[in-house]
Amino acid sequence: MDDPAAAISKPAAYISEYPKPMAHVRCARCDRTGKYRLATLIERYGPETFCPEVLSRIARESDCPNVENFDWSKRCALHFTNLLD
Repeated sequence: MDDPAAAISKPAAYISEYPKPMAHVRCARCDRTGKYRLATLIERYGPETFCPEVLSRIARESDCPNVENFDWSKRCALHFTNLLD
């Protein structure tokens, strides 16, 4: 019998493991959105950079005022939106 858990996509740990050629991002707090070519992200940040670090750098480079907010309820919530599409 097939393992049902095997059908669930493994989350990408490194940006080089991202399963799509385009990475779509969105912030749950401010509704900022963006699309990035995976090849560009790998070139810019390196293939062994963890996905959360890539998101953090994207937010910092776009001058998000909430990247380092001490109030976690207001902190930047940038995330990938097309991982399971």
